[in-house]
Amino acid sequence: TSVTPTTQRSTNVERVLINGLELVWQVRDVGIKGFDLGGSSTWADAKIKENSLAPATVGKNWLRIPKQRHALQASYRPNAQWTFGANYRFAGRQWNTATNTDINPQTFGGISSVNQLDVSARWKFAKEWEWAFGIDNLNNSTSWQAHTMPQRSFQTELRYSLK
Repeated sequence: TSVTPTTQRSTNVERVLINGLELVWQVRDVGIKGFDLGGSSTWADAKIKENSLAPATVGKNWLRIPKQRHALQASYRPNAQWTFGANYRFAGRQWNTATNTDINPQTFGGISSVNQLDVSARWKFAKEWEWAFGIDNLNNSTSWQAHTMPQRSFQTELRYSLK
């Protein structure tokens, strides 16, 4: 029996420069009372500028920071008892290796883009009681961050307030 030793080493990157712009906005009562919209957009250029222990990484994109990330939220409150919401999220291509040599981001071990829609409803049915129901990833979009991210999932909540 022979054993081949393997060596793994982690080192700090000496210098990373991230230039970017982020816009965030929120508007209440859009068109009708109780309908709110909000969102954010981020553009980032994250580059490795100095790395003497791994010079092949210089000039490459920094790990797990997409060039674009966007979100849009909408909620509607028709009355004091009900609230409905929706949230759309998008994140662009990301890298999992410092040399940006990932060849298949849409699989185990990869970091993929994200394209996901979540919806929810909340009902205040008594003074101290609320019930909520939601569906995350309604469009059942597949995304990866080394392992698969959750597919469509359902959750519910029953809440009693002591106030």
